[in-house]
Amino acid sequence: MSRIVSSLAGRIRVRDKGLRDRERMDRLKSELSQITAVANFQDNVRTGSLLVYFDRNAVKLQAMEAKIESALDKIIGEAPKSEALLTKKNINRYNKILMLASLAASLLALTQARRRVSD
Repeated sequence: MSRIVSSLAGRIRVRDKGLRDRERMDRLKSELSQITAVANFQDNVRTGSLLVYFDRNAVKLQAMEAKIESALDKIIGEAPKSEALLTKKNINRYNKILMLASLAASLLALTQARRRVSD
């Protein structure tokens, strides 16, 4: 599972709980500073998020993502390969999807009932 949560040409956002530690965040920034294409950082230790700005003409996006993942593995350790299906987050997500599906089915049934009454 990637810790890169968004990427565009010129910037990549990384998020990991391990980056909530100031020392780790600083070590990661130091490691990434050695990449010549990296221009600037914007970090948020409270959320464990790091936005990396880089020269998109100097390096391709996929190559930069690979370099960032490698630096993360070195500083924090390898990311977990997959997320368990029944975590609190996923159960909440499944419940919301089911509620929306139930709402859609109820609205569809209501419109069908109104059509029958008006005919």
